Amino acid sequence: MARCQHQLQEMKHSIEEEYLRQNAVYRKRVVDFKKNMSDEDQEILSINSNMVILLADMLETSVMNINEVFHRNNPEWRVEMFDNLKKLSRECADQIKWMSKETDDFYQNTFADVADNITEMVKNKVKSLLRKVYKHNERKS
Repeated sequence: MARCQHQLQEMKHSIEEEYLRQNAVYRKRVVDFKKNMSDEDQEILSINSNMVILLADMLETSVMNINEVFHRNNPEWRVEMFDNLKKLSRECADQIKWMSKETDDFYQNTFADVADNITEMVKNKVKSLLRKVYKHNERKS
């Protein structure tokens, strides 16, 4: 059943990609919308659209890491939440691929460096959070 759902999802994705490819003239890039905006709105749009791409990259990587750990420990392990996130992370990966086609090498390399740095920073913040939670739970025991 899960395999069939996966195949249907892949078919749907292929159809959507082909539709977008054939109708590329109707697609607009963020920069096309920015032309008639105030400087403030352009900045808000630029910052938030790049944040979304960055978060998509982090989600895809995190879900991939989780699934690797599950598979390493028991290939049969599944957690529904992570199955749903895996679907979402595939969509994130598609968006990142699209962004890669629409940007130049300088942007992509700079984005990759910044994304790695921010991901490391977020990991450290999460580790700090977990230490505090563990310490709090130890006191309660």
